[in-house]
Amino acid sequence: MAGKKSSETFEIDVPASMSAAIDGAVVRLNGLHPEVDFFVLPNGIKVEMFGPHDQRLLKSEAFNAVYREAILLKTNDIRAKIIG
Repeated sequence: MAGKKSSETFEIDVPASMSAAIDGAVVRLNGLHPEVDFFVLPNGIKVEMFGPHDQRLLKSEAFNAVYREAILLKTNDIRAKIIG
């Protein structure tokens, strides 16, 4: 197909205990890496890379984003009480 860039895809499994954080993590990752497409899966994240990218780095950043989002979700009530 003319004009279609080749891509490489892989999936990242996310523990069930952090599945609620996937949506927010994908939003964060799409903002950090606009040249890479991140998609929500029921139990993880699908990554579609166009061109050369460090897959290990993207996996690491995805796990970090999921972790940060999970912490945010768990502390929303506490922060709301502190702020008032």
